[in-house]
Amino acid sequence: MVAFFSGGFPACVERGRGLERLEQGQSIVIDLVLAQLTDIFRVGLIVALVITMRRTSAVTGRLLPLALGVVFVAVILPTTRPSSAVALGDAIVAGLVTNTVILGLVLAVEAVLQRLRR
Repeated sequence: MVAFFSGGFPACVERGRGLERLEQGQSIVIDLVLAQLTDIFRVGLIVALVITMRRTSAVTGRLLPLALGVVFVAVILPTTRPSSAVALGDAIVAGLVTNTVILGLVLAVEAVLQRLRR
């Protein structure tokens, strides 16, 4: 199986595996990211992270707790719910990307809600 994050395009071309293997590897990564984006447990953890950050921002700040929370969720979910179809490292890297996207959306919704309250 060709994994986009652990080898990607150059690895496929150098080893002569062909374009069909590259497309298969990319579809696996796209499927993984889409599955993670729609994972309600992951979204719930990120929302809880933002709520916690909001309540403790006077003491801990904003950036460090959010960054560490994104990394924590990206590592803990694939290690507690392993998948045989995807390597652990690929799942963690995809989780970092997915968590960052979800966090951006949650922070945008939070900003809109703050403006509506004023």
